[in-house]
Amino acid sequence: MTEKDAEKIKEDIRLLHAEIKKAWTCSFSGHREIPQQQISAVKKQLRELIINAIKDEYLWFCCGGALGFDTLATQTVLELKEQYPDILLMLALPCKTQTSHWKQADIDEYERIKSLADEIIYTSEEYEQGCMQKRNRFMVDNSSMLICYLTKNSGGTAYTVDYANSKNKRIINIAQKLSTDYFVTAKAEVLSEKAHSILAKYAKYTNYNAENTPDAIIDIENKVALLAKEIIQCKTEEEINKAAQSLAIYENIIDNIQALSDKNIDV
Repeated sequence: MTEKDAEKIKEDIRLLHAEIKKAWTCSFSGHREIPQQQISAVKKQLRELIINAIKDEYLWFCCGGALGFDTLATQTVLELKEQYPDILLMLALPCKTQTSHWKQADIDEYERIKSLADEIIYTSEEYEQGCMQKRNRFMVDNSSMLICYLTKNSGGTAYTVDYANSKNKRIINIAQKLSTDYFVTAKAEVLSEKAHSILAKYAKYTNYNAENTPDAIIDIENKVALLAKEIIQCKTEEEINKAAQSLAIYENIIDNIQALSDKNIDV
């Protein structure tokens, strides 16, 4: 074997290792500013998504070291290392002067995170035009999934998500998930109120006809009461729609029963 052949084999092995590492790496990108009222929900989503990634055999988690979402993601990975000691934290930093003009408390946390990282890569030595985008491209190029917090169509996060899309990476937008969750919760609250309104109709009828109420109607009243409790726990729009269909049937039944009762026709 010639020296040239040996070098080629080494390079092929290096590239193979890089591809394997990429397949097992999840990266993060998000805005520096997150609404205060959403921080708790963002943290919860981050934790759930990272745990899901670990269960999908992701081993490396790559963060860019910025303030805001990046810091939350990094802190969450470090917290989960206690529960999952095999996972690894990679910091892909844009330059060695990233913390210039930061508050001291933020610098202290940045240094703490660096001291706990398993690997630190500087994509540029000094700050220069385009170094942030270079760091973002590096993170996407060296991972197979991107967890992001994107609410705007411009800026560094939008650039990173667009680049990840162009590379056919798997992308999960926490902001979109939170928006969907809020929509489902709002619909559940409205539907729960309707369920209680329908339940009141049944209660009025059964109380008025206490001795003559058929067991079937009492059974439906109990089902409506149970459904009213379950609706508020709905997690998806599909669950909401299914509950709404059941309520429509129960409401139609009690309305027909009341109409017959008003005409003095026994049910």
